[in-house]
Amino acid sequence: MDAAWVDRWLREAVQRAASKPLPESREELADLQASGRLLLRRSLGVGGLWSDSRQPPPAVQTGSADQGGFTLERWVVETQPGVRATVLLYRPKGGERHPVILNPHGHWPLKKAEPVVQARAIEQALCGYLAAVIDSPGFSWEGDRPVERKAMGTHWDFVPTCAGVTATGVYVWDIVRVLDFLESIPYADCAKVGITGESGGGTATVYAFALDGRIRCAVPVVYAASLEVQPDNGCPCNHLPDILSLGDRAHALALRAPAPVLLIGATDDEEFPPEAVRRTGDKLREMGDRLGFEGWCETALYEGPHTYSEPMRRTALRFFDRHLRGFPEPTPVPPESSLAIEPADSPRLLCDPTPLPSATFRSIARKRLEAARAATTQAGGRLGALGGSGFEALVEASPTPGAGAALVLCDQTRGDLPRDWTPVRAPGLWGERGPSARYCTILGVPTALAAAAALTAAARTCPGRDVVAIGPMACVATLLAASLGATLGTVVLCGLPQSHSALLDELGPDYDPQLLPILPLAHLRGDFPALLAEAPARKTIHLPLEATLSELREALASGPNGGRNR
Repeated sequence: MDAAWVDRWLREAVQRAASKPLPESREELADLQASGRLLLRRSLGVGGLWSDSRQPPPAVQTGSADQGGFTLERWVVETQPGVRATVLLYRPKGGERHPVILNPHGHWPLKKAEPVVQARAIEQALCGYLAAVIDSPGFSWEGDRPVERKAMGTHWDFVPTCAGVTATGVYVWDIVRVLDFLESIPYADCAKVGITGESGGGTATVYAFALDGRIRCAVPVVYAASLEVQPDNGCPCNHLPDILSLGDRAHALALRAPAPVLLIGATDDEEFPPEAVRRTGDKLREMGDRLGFEGWCETALYEGPHTYSEPMRRTALRFFDRHLRGFPEPTPVPPESSLAIEPADSPRLLCDPTPLPSATFRSIARKRLEAARAATTQAGGRLGALGGSGFEALVEASPTPGAGAALVLCDQTRGDLPRDWTPVRAPGLWGERGPSARYCTILGVPTALAAAAALTAAARTCPGRDVVAIGPMACVATLLAASLGATLGTVVLCGLPQSHSALLDELGPDYDPQLLPILPLAHLRGDFPALLAEAPARKTIHLPLEATLSELREALASGPNGGRNR
């Protein structure tokens, strides 16, 4: 059972979880919408932030510029303590209130300054919409380009998922709070709000729309691909912890049915391929037909690459004209060549020229872990969307080693271990790469799961056997197996992390995400001490990672088995 085999197995588990049926009746839909919103808040990491009595956030206007047919306003909005979203408002001329289109953007090198992002906001403003472009938090492919909000940290970091913190979760909460801010200004008609974004901005579009009932309609672009068809997405921002307990992207959008949705895809898009976007649309339309919501979900596919092209933007504007303004005919849009696109380094696009120190994804996670109470779920909750039956299937597929004086799991190869100790082989142990962190994250399971299944299989062959675990992955796998029912004797743990907060400090930027000894959503499911308390063993002994062989032998000898084979 090597890592490639486990990855294939996890990929199929993702596809199975994504393929669960959508509601067959309006009663089932109401149940999904009630339970699904709670699951979504948990996966986004906004459950502790959500309140129906929120006040508008602190906001400062840092400048404005007359752009001819509209005014470009620059704002900084504090969406949570230490998190300041940089926001451009493309405000139509005229004193009346304007319908709002929220514009999260994708992973462009220039973020909100990217010409394709500017173009759609300008078009929206010239058509009478107040276009709000919210800069994404952190960075991904921007390199050394002078973009704002880089100080929040990289999107390529799975460690904060131990506290439910992701770039997408922070971005979605930015959008919710920016909408709270817009409700406080006189020229925003927040009874008429739509949202659209491409790629990573499409991710934010789907989940902000699913989360916030004030958003009346949505156009996710080159994103809403069914995980049944394409379970492999790139940036970690597409991977919310345990999101598959809710279901596929269609399940997220169904939380708002029958609010109108337009899915736009591109024919030359490997990551979010057209057949996967079409599958999401088909699932939603079939549900709508059953429930009497005909026409609520549309799909449009365009020739070309992964982008938000001019034809796509025209289609999106026609959709917003119908659903936000009741216009039977589309508003005339000037040709793209006539749009006044600002240079990327234009001061008119710089919202926060003197930024204050920023919170980071890891600092948000640390505060959440420190504030967390004791675990409120049983150990089975750590199996996420995989569930007990999925874990059992993985146990049955695991090899069963022969008998020995002790079972041993080790993160790295080690040449001084006794021959009568039986090694437990699994991905993530003995110097081999671990399972895909992407699959594990969206299933809501730790990357140590495969090693835990292998130890469980070994313990069934040799119940009550002593176990030596050397290294963080080995320790987490051992405790997870014990908490899920493996019968173990004395357990010697060498190098068990003290806490997830400690890991946030210890793991640098070059860690291997497939060798990541974290428990997803540990702030809700319990940290390592809670897992230790749930792991029955005759005796548990803690040693440092550098423990010598004689220290390991002495520890086993102090247990009920006396270090001997039973």
